[in-house]
Amino acid sequence: MTTYRFGINGVDRQEFRKYLKNELWCRYVADGTWTAWAKQALSSEIVYFTGAPNGYTAAQLISAYPTGTTIFRVNASGAAGFPSDLPGMVTTYKFGINGIDRQEFRPISTNDLWRRYTDDSGNWTPWVNTGMTLAATAPATGTWVRGDKIYNSSPSAGGYEGWICVSSGIACKHIWLASTPYVINSRRFYGNNVYQATVAGTTSDTPPTHTNGTAVDGTVTWTYLGEKAVFKGFGLIEA
Repeated sequence: MTTYRFGINGVDRQEFRKYLKNELWCRYVADGTWTAWAKQALSSEIVYFTGAPNGYTAAQLISAYPTGTTIFRVNASGAAGFPSDLPGMVTTYKFGINGIDRQEFRPISTNDLWRRYTDDSGNWTPWVNTGMTLAATAPATGTWVRGDKIYNSSPSAGGYEGWICVSSGIACKHIWLASTPYVINSRRFYGNNVYQATVAGTTSDTPPTHTNGTAVDGTVTWTYLGEKAVFKGFGLIEA
């Protein structure tokens, strides 16, 4: 069900797509009252995958898709290659024309909207986040690409409109500390590197510096995840 409300009779409307059916039913508002549902013609080329998840992988090219619009969801087991390796919903538009064929990804529990299209060879271009994400602070988790923006959910005088990623990587706000106990899956950064604890324990006095694989630090084992994402405030608000 999709509802469009603009506060204008005749423009406000609803669309209903039946489960496991290529049917589209519509109604609109006339004098503040819904009109009767009307079935709309849908092209047989439009395909909706509403059942099992992971209909396609992120690596599959546009040639693997049927012509039309394909919608499916991905769960954690099928999220590899989608932005931040998150579950979400994927919409693919295939017209058979490179540069026009495209894909949209909406990750779970965010307002992000990631897009990519096909190049002249039919390969996918890199994902680009075109959505607006609201948060009270710069990100503390997730993988980010240079140019990604987070908008301040509580802007105030003298503050910033939001934060922009100026160096791609993994967001992490907690720095490594010496002689400190850490549990499994704790994430810490030191310098420009982000690590995750794969064996719990207590750190030594010497920070981790490796940039691949694992290393033992005291009784903690750290796995290198990647470089740390760097965010800077943008849009200074006049005080």
